[in-house]
Amino acid sequence: MKLSRVGIDLAKNVYQLHGVDRSGKTLWKRRLKRHQWLKVLLDKTEPGCVIGMEACASAHHWGRELQPRGYTVKLIPPQFVKPYVKSNKNDARDAEAICEAMSRPNMRFVTVKTVEQQDIQATHRIREELKVRRTAKANQIRGLVATVGDARQYHKSRQMAAGIGITPKQHSSGDKHRLLGISKRGDVYLRMLMIHGARSVVTRAKHKDDPLSHWVTEIATRRHPNVAAVALANKNARIAWAMLRHKTDYDPEYAIR
Repeated sequence: MKLSRVGIDLAKNVYQLHGVDRSGKTLWKRRLKRHQWLKVLLDKTEPGCVIGMEACASAHHWGRELQPRGYTVKLIPPQFVKPYVKSNKNDARDAEAICEAMSRPNMRFVTVKTVEQQDIQATHRIREELKVRRTAKANQIRGLVATVGDARQYHKSRQMAAGIGITPKQHSSGDKHRLLGISKRGDVYLRMLMIHGARSVVTRAKHKDDPLSHWVTEIATRRHPNVAAVALANKNARIAWAMLRHKTDYDPEYAIR
């Protein structure tokens, strides 16, 4: 039994091998662990046997291991292997499809890359990924500037607080007015920052003597601390509106007015 071609489906820990003779008749099928497969392949085949794999980073590594041992290595782009997969996809059928695809006279193959080539390619791919992340972060920051801006889109401070979603929902009918929980409208991330920041202030306000700390501590004593945190977030939003609209600095004396 002499194997002419062997298709190998690479995976993380288990490799599937499919070997045929010159006529294309299947002679060998094995499922081997990562640390076993190369030794078994060398024992089972002879130099000159054609080894086929789907082109990927590890395929180039194994190609460099096999070529010095006298094997012909053919790497096939995955999209060219797919048409040869019979029925439902699994590792055995993938290995068989690779073995069949590599026998086609007009098949296109990928040259085995050197370590230096892969290093350069990896550098360029990392660079492109960083560019994508940089662009995404710039767009995100620009969007958060767009959320509030100079606050001119809000005629009153309450409108800005409502736009962020930290004002109560209203359920009223006739003379009955009922306020529910906050509306949670607008920018989720901005609202989260304001409420978490306010919650941090509430936990430390009892140790401070400024008017705003006394105000929020009194609310926390009478109501749940979460209610006090939302009330402080609401007030902070109104303070921020006044500072943005009138281009003024923060003045603690006006904080509770």
